Amino acid sequence: MGRDEGDKIMIYLLHGENFKESRKKLHSLVGSLFKKEPDVSKFLIDNESFSKELLEEMISGQTLFAGRYIVIVDKVFENKEAGEVVLEKLKLISKSENIFLFIEEKINKAILSRFKKWAEKIQEFPLKSEKKDNKFNIFGITDALGRRDRKGTWVLYQKALSEGIQPEEVHGILVWQIKNLLMVKDEKETGSLGLNPFVLRKSLGFASKYKKKELVKLSEELIRIPHESRRGMEDFNISLEKFILSF
Repeated sequence: MGRDEGDKIMIYLLHGENFKESRKKLHSLVGSLFKKEPDVSKFLIDNESFSKELLEEMISGQTLFAGRYIVIVDKVFENKEAGEVVLEKLKLISKSENIFLFIEEKINKAILSRFKKWAEKIQEFPLKSEKKDNKFNIFGITDALGRRDRKGTWVLYQKALSEGIQPEEVHGILVWQIKNLLMVKDEKETGSLGLNPFVLRKSLGFASKYKKKELVKLSEELIRIPHESRRGMEDFNISLEKFILSF
């Protein structure tokens, strides 16, 4: 097993290839620790300064400085021998009165597993993936609704949620779609509607799949969703999903 109950754990590990963000977090963490304990001393151990003896001094607190220390251990796992010494001493470090902040760019699963036994907190900072050119098109949902494709509408709604799009935004474009379909149903002279020619062409095709009374009913159901949500009658997302599964 790892640490025993009651052990004083003061190991933090920040790792990942987004070194800019992990450094930013490190500075923030050090700042917050200084606020809690203004009298602590700060030490840095990196590849150039690392030695087994220095690490042991930091663990035991046997230096010229009184009080507790914040020990920043910076990318020492780039040196295989230094990394092995650290892993060997992790249990002792976890029992130290001092605070050890490890920051690494790349560590393997075996090292991470060892830290999970003894670290109080582990935070990863991966590189942010580039934005995809094929960004989710929310208007695919309105097209599926127009086709009376209930399953397709639901699948695209779930995809929208997974992309971080809020239910309220989806609700808004569905209201817009039903409104357009009602307009083309009501107007014989569609040129006076002021719709974009592309939107108009689509709306005419979609409107033929619905009776007017069906569109009026759908419009009323959509308008009711935010009102009921504000009154606490039902969660907005659940209400919208029910609408999609039943239109």
